[in-house]
Amino acid sequence: MNNPSVRLVLPRSSAAVLIAFALTGGALINIERADYPDLHTILDTGVFLLAGVLGLLFWDMGVRVTRPFPRWIAVSFCVTALLECVHALVTVEWFGVLAPIAKAVARAAVVPVTASDTSGTFPSALCHVSRTR
Repeated sequence: MNNPSVRLVLPRSSAAVLIAFALTGGALINIERADYPDLHTILDTGVFLLAGVLGLLFWDMGVRVTRPFPRWIAVSFCVTALLECVHALVTVEWFGVLAPIAKAVARAAVVPVTASDTSGTFPSALCHVSRTR
């Protein structure tokens, strides 16, 4: 099991991504301004896109292998993507006809929903699949 001849090799592309993340993080820490509202919006959008792509990936896997487990995981990621989309859209500065949206929806009211959804949909999908077996 612990074979000394087996060595973990990190691909060059992975090393390049890790170095880029480390340099970006170091640059953000060294910048004087400590409040990054635009970065928060960018990261929220990235989480929305990642959850959506993972939802599509798992749905495609579920269709190909004809198993319910990947489909339920896909549903949980799609619900997460939908709520993360709402979370990201709340940060937009609405104007004109859409200005009432900014007044009606508070960002603080959306944060707990996305946080609980991200941690709650995956275990609920696991419970549903275990009950259907």
